[in-house]
Amino acid sequence: NITRTSLLARHFMLVRTPADQQATLEEIGEKRRTIESAIEGFRQHQSNDGSSARFEELERRLATFWTIAGHNLELTGSGRKDQAFDHLVSTLVPARNRLLESIKALRTHQRSLLSEAVQRAAGDVRRTKGVLGGLLALVAMLMTSAALFTTSQIRRRVALVAQTAARIATGDLSRRVVAEGRDEFREMLAQLGEMQDS
Repeated sequence: NITRTSLLARHFMLVRTPADQQATLEEIGEKRRTIESAIEGFRQHQSNDGSSARFEELERRLATFWTIAGHNLELTGSGRKDQAFDHLVSTLVPARNRLLESIKALRTHQRSLLSEAVQRAAGDVRRTKGVLGGLLALVAMLMTSAALFTTSQIRRRVALVAQTAARIATGDLSRRVVAEGRDEFREMLAQLGEMQDS
């Protein structure tokens, strides 16, 4: 929009009818409102990240640009097109270029800040993945340990029932069957104990 505005100032010199001049001035006014709205939006979302000095420079250069552009339009409007052209080339275009440099510097700074934020976020994601991976491994270990413990308990109880049944089957009734625990094997052991008693 900045470059377009400077081109419109040149176009203002070239148009022949008052209607075309008015249309050009209206378009310049529209561009100015668009630019100032964008600047205001940026100002509202500005943080204290070192952008404020760059932003202040941008605002100063923008104000200078509008002052110079206004003077250029006055020269053209008063019929001094040769002076307006000289002013455009020697003053307005350099002011525009300085303004574009400020915009570029601010944009570069913002990109740098964005890149740093993305890198920090990527680091946070990596750390979170590491923590989640560690937690997942811990949960897997705990579940495996619980499964192994449960399996060993069941095997021990099955072995006890099998030994008791084998002993009773061979006629060894010398040892009393003790039904202990709170699982399904207690009932089996109790029944084996009843078999032994009968």
